Amino acid sequence: MSIHTGAIPLMKRARPISHRARGLLGLAALMLGGCVSLAPDYARGPLPVPARWPGPALEADADAKADTKADAAALPWQDFVLDERLRTLISQALTHNRDLQAAAHNLEAARALYRQGRAGLFPTLGVAGTDTREWQGDDRQDSVGVTRTSQLTLATTYELDLVGRIRNQSQAALERYLASAEGARALRVSLIGEVAQAYLTYASDKALGALASNTRDTAQRGMELSEARFRQGMGTRQDYLVQEALFQQARADEARYARLMAQDANALALLVGRPLKPEQLPDALVDGGYTQAPLPPGLPAQVLLARPDVRQAEHQLKATHADIGVARAAFFPTLSLTGAAGGISTTLLGLVQNPTHLAGLTGTLGLPIFSGGANEAKLAQARALREAALASYEKAIQKAFREVADALVAQDTLSAEKNAQGDYLVSLEQQLRIVEARQRLGRDGALAVFVIQRQVLAARAALIRARLAEASNHVALYKTLGGGGTD
Repeated sequence: MSIHTGAIPLMKRARPISHRARGLLGLAALMLGGCVSLAPDYARGPLPVPARWPGPALEADADAKADTKADAAALPWQDFVLDERLRTLISQALTHNRDLQAAAHNLEAARALYRQGRAGLFPTLGVAGTDTREWQGDDRQDSVGVTRTSQLTLATTYELDLVGRIRNQSQAALERYLASAEGARALRVSLIGEVAQAYLTYASDKALGALASNTRDTAQRGMELSEARFRQGMGTRQDYLVQEALFQQARADEARYARLMAQDANALALLVGRPLKPEQLPDALVDGGYTQAPLPPGLPAQVLLARPDVRQAEHQLKATHADIGVARAAFFPTLSLTGAAGGISTTLLGLVQNPTHLAGLTGTLGLPIFSGGANEAKLAQARALREAALASYEKAIQKAFREVADALVAQDTLSAEKNAQGDYLVSLEQQLRIVEARQRLGRDGALAVFVIQRQVLAARAALIRARLAEASNHVALYKTLGGGGTD
């Protein structure tokens, strides 16, 4: 069983409203539609993560460094990226990437939705006209007269926002629009990082492919030399087979990296949103020169609040606070005012020249009495959604903290790993020269040379990958700190 509350007319007039009445009505509207709001106040609580990152971030001069690094998260990507070709590709991606274009259109839709909700704060205004003819008699043929009435009416409707229902609806729409804007910014930051990562991956695979090609050429020359020595009776068949094994392995590596480079180029073209010319692709990976050096440790966890994904979650949380205000307002009366003014005449010309003026004002009061528990359920739903949004907001902060912590830890170890790998390669190359010299003197066989050659090849590839990991971590740290600002 349910009881539907009807509209209760408050007042009606059949004569024009005086200027004094209009002023009193406007004053009453301002008083009734004041600053009352049933939404709970929003207050940002403590961060659900430590104040600083673990490890080197706890160094003694962390507080002194934090002041100089607070702006690092907002470092423009144009300043962060040093490689000119990479900077050009990122600029093109920010223009042509289809995901970013879709996000921009979705943002426009969210803005339009906010404007729709905000429209409820203002009165509606409309005009209507009628022209009526009435015949007297049994039918038109026998009619003794015709009565014609023309009417033009200007009407307005306005709901007094007694408890902030409309304002909270508008605020919720605004917060969701702002969340969409931060989501688009997060996508932009992610795109910058993805383009840089794809660029570095291509450069790394190109370096590995060049290493395979050089190894193949070296092994081929070794095969020719071994075969000539074998014919002269100065070598063994094993010498040739060892070089052939290295040659065949290099051929396989060369084919694999050629395939990976083609796939890397396709991935980069998809991110950029348009076909790429060969001259736009990077050269083989080198040590440094692609982006700025990594940020030093000591950053306070407070910088996470500037990340677009965290800001997006916070705006969504704020929207749920406004939703609670809307749900609470359903328990209170609603008051709407409808006013109309116009003229009536027996002719269309008279409607313009000498009409009979009409005016009226109607107030409609809606009183909630019984809704079968629907209002209570909506309020409970709004509160539950707020708690869910709070959990999502805190999870976004924790996720951001973990990503930055991982990047900071990697920053402290990748450089050391790369340097150690370089020293290891130098040691192996020295061993290779010694073993090759001993082979020429007949003290070591081809197998000993082959073992060291394989180790050198693996060490050179590992050094390229270590350079890629360090350069990629520069990008990851910049992205996890919410970088990528300005166009």
